[in-house]
Amino acid sequence: MRKIIVIAAALAVGVGAYLSLGVPVGSACDDGLYCSPGWWKNHPEAWENGPCCLGLASDPTSQCGILDEMLRARGPGSADTREDAQAILSACFDSAPCDDD
Repeated sequence: MRKIIVIAAALAVGVGAYLSLGVPVGSACDDGLYCSPGWWKNHPEAWENGPCCLGLASDPTSQCGILDEMLRARGPGSADTREDAQAILSACFDSAPCDDD
């Protein structure tokens, strides 16, 4: 769990640096609300190997794989881990609204 928190912090710093460059970001969804962690988990094609992280969600050693692992967290304290991943992904998009499924 400690490893995930450290990696999440590193990803957040990286995303912040990326966004501070003024690079335009996309929109993962289209109704103006932020996506839930469950939406991000079920739609990796919307974010993997994009502005948020490098690699595929299915590769546990990639940045995207770590985010995917965070989105799939279970057990005590896991809601915070999933919400951290949601915040990282949502920060990469102008808005991250979606049809939550």
